Amino acid sequence: MNSRNISTLLLLVFAVACIACSSENADPPIYTGLTDTVRVTAGDQFKIVLESNITTGFSWQFATTLDSTALRLVEHDYVPLPNPDKLLGRGGHEHWLFEALDEGSTAIALQYLRPWDSTSVAKEANFTVEISK
Repeated sequence: MNSRNISTLLLLVFAVACIACSSENADPPIYTGLTDTVRVTAGDQFKIVLESNITTGFSWQFATTLDSTALRLVEHDYVPLPNPDKLLGRGGHEHWLFEALDEGSTAIALQYLRPWDSTSVAKEANFTVEISK
């Protein structure tokens, strides 16, 4: 094999490695609407991000049990907004990262409420999740 062929082969291997790394590190799609339809492939992840302010006692809770045959909750975090002036009562966002497990259709129902007061529902979010193979 001559040096030109070796150089071409090395360039090809490098390009394939870069493509593989970029797809592994790609951020999952984010859904922020209260009634979004999520379309995802089994094995992929997606994120739901909703406004929240835990200083008020309100937070997002599952209104119904998550279908564990279709979805897996990978992580749930509260991310406060930047607050350089250290003001009290500053809001933020709740983030849920899900993994789609199996082909089909399911739903994610959330309610924004005070967990100790089931009559305090301020908002609802209902996501339809369509999972393909």
